[in-house]
Amino acid sequence: VVPTRLDLQAVKAAVEALPMKQRSALIMHKFQELSYPEIARALDIQEDAVRANVYQAMKKLRAEFSEKDV
Repeated sequence: VVPTRLDLQAVKAAVEALPMKQRSALIMHKFQELSYPEIARALDIQEDAVRANVYQAMKKLRAEFSEKDV
């Protein structure tokens, strides 16, 4: 399935709506492909906090898009 421009805009808007820590951790992990330890050093937070932020960001994005599919 090829994403449409609208799909990409919706994803971008949803990512931008995330809290800054979650957004930063998610972008670094999923798009910049940094490891959790690398992100922790870059953001000066614990590795567990990075994992939690990525998890919470993904949870919010899944909820956002599963609601739109209904």
